[in-house]
Amino acid sequence: MGNDTNVWISAIERAYIQKRVTGYCPIIPCRERECDYTIPEWADHPSWITGLEALEHFHWWVATVVLPIAFEWIEEEQNYKEVYDLVEKRSGGTQNHDDVGVVIAAAFELIQRKGLEGYKKSLKRIEEMRKEKPEGFDSSKINPIWTQITRNVRAITADIFRAHHDTLDGTTGYEKPRPEEPRPE
Repeated sequence: MGNDTNVWISAIERAYIQKRVTGYCPIIPCRERECDYTIPEWADHPSWITGLEALEHFHWWVATVVLPIAFEWIEEEQNYKEVYDLVEKRSGGTQNHDDVGVVIAAAFELIQRKGLEGYKKSLKRIEEMRKEKPEGFDSSKINPIWTQITRNVRAITADIFRAHHDTLDGTTGYEKPRPEEPRPE
């Protein structure tokens, strides 16, 4: 790893997940390994670099937090047979038992078809929130921490670019504050 010419190979190697039928050996979190970002700070547009790094963080979260929860549900005895029967029905055999996308799609279909309580409750709440505010709903009511983090990241990013407005001659897209731009809380 490092700032060598094989940056894409390093990024792919870092994102590698070893899977087995319905489980994961999670990727090693950044806080437990060397976090040597593959793209040097000077190499490209800051938004592009931070965007890729943010996608890597998102990928880590899905692979090490969300998917293990999903596969734990799939592993439960009452769900396992139904999920894998559906995988076999869709695939015409067992060849896709270890295909994460196929297994998750089958599990999601079962959740929708069974109308599980948590799923139905979420759909109902979304409809209620849309009626309260038809043009969209305030996600801070259902996701306050992430909403606050997102607002802060957006505002700080805009402030950083605006601080260099004169040098960058208005080429960043952050020239003037937008009226709808929320400020950090």
